[in-house]
Amino acid sequence: MKIVYVLFLCLLSSCAQNIKEPKEKTAEETALSQEEIINSVVETLHLDQDEIKLGTIVSKVFPSNSDEIIIIIPEIVNEEEDIYELNSHIVIANTTTANIKHKYFESSKTNGWISDAVFIEDIAIEDLEYKLNDSVTAFGIMVQFRNNSQPNPYSTSIVSLYAKKNHTLQKLLDNFTTYESSGEVNVNFSDCYADIVKEKNELKISDITTNGYYDITVLQTITQINYAKDENEECNPIEKSKSEQQYVLKFNNESYEAKKATAEENTVNFDTLIANTKTRTLPITDSTNFDDFIDEDDYKVVDVKGFKLINVYPNFYKEGYNFKAIASYKIEMSHNFHTAVITVRKGNNEMESVLINYDLNGEIIDYEVVAYDETAEGIARITSKIENHTIERTYTLWLEDKEITVEQFQIDEEGNIKPEK
Repeated sequence: MKIVYVLFLCLLSSCAQNIKEPKEKTAEETALSQEEIINSVVETLHLDQDEIKLGTIVSKVFPSNSDEIIIIIPEIVNEEEDIYELNSHIVIANTTTANIKHKYFESSKTNGWISDAVFIEDIAIEDLEYKLNDSVTAFGIMVQFRNNSQPNPYSTSIVSLYAKKNHTLQKLLDNFTTYESSGEVNVNFSDCYADIVKEKNELKISDITTNGYYDITVLQTITQINYAKDENEECNPIEKSKSEQQYVLKFNNESYEAKKATAEENTVNFDTLIANTKTRTLPITDSTNFDDFIDEDDYKVVDVKGFKLINVYPNFYKEGYNFKAIASYKIEMSHNFHTAVITVRKGNNEMESVLINYDLNGEIIDYEVVAYDETAEGIARITSKIENHTIERTYTLWLEDKEITVEQFQIDEEGNIKPEK
């Protein structure tokens, strides 16, 4: 009986050795698929499936942390035919549990995600991470826009930087333009003409800190591409460098902003700029219009930053506006201030010239539009007669009858422009 019992125990022991313990799953096997995580996040955020397109959702596993995934969910609002706006939901979730660890929401009213004539072509998460200090690493979200115009092609890319902060995200850089291309193309294949200007802004992390964050150096390159026939009558591009400059984005305790030049830097730069601007002698009748800018040589390089045109046109660099400064001249009106007239093309159908008075340090005192033309409807035009310290502006409107309005302005000794009553 003891022998039988021993054999029974041996049998049990042998069977036990043949029973394998359950194998522990690897991290890859326990991680959810990106589709499963996205579906879970959409459900957790209580988003309406009809207001989002699953095909437009973007996701990417953190390059430096495979346990986390970045998800961008564009939520459609104010949709009307081919025009729509997108709210942005940005989420960082755990790849194993799909639990949301950080989330950020921004309305279409402030995020710039508006698709109309200049439409959103792509939304992407950059592969590059930005080490901004020992504890803060940011990631970039790139939005690309373009239009469908063949004669006036336009495209741009903007990047915003985000970093973790508690259970949300902090937007450290807002819609910074990294690339922009605009120009004019003759779509007649028998001709060979194109004038395209490209601006590229490359971001590099500096080793200098401001308010605890590394500065970001911007390397800006502007090139101009012209297509013309060579001696063999072949149409080839000729690319020329227009300008290269470098400036710095500094952290202001909330976000990054461009470093403002000192008064001394403004004086030196503006003095050189205004000295190199051609002079026109008073009196002047400014009637700038599209007929004045037919040939390639009619367009001149204008220093937008040097003339501080962003103060006159706050939307100058914003996507979709397609503003371009195309000509300038100065008027010697006073020893107390400088006067320049800048012509700006606003998109494809509007053009205007603005008279700007600057103090001797290059700061804007006052400004007034002195010429205007448009080709969309062809019913409005402005011309001005400029004399010593006076502007006579004529506004012509063609409706059923031709309507003409004349306004008078006085320019005082400090450069202020005041309408006469």
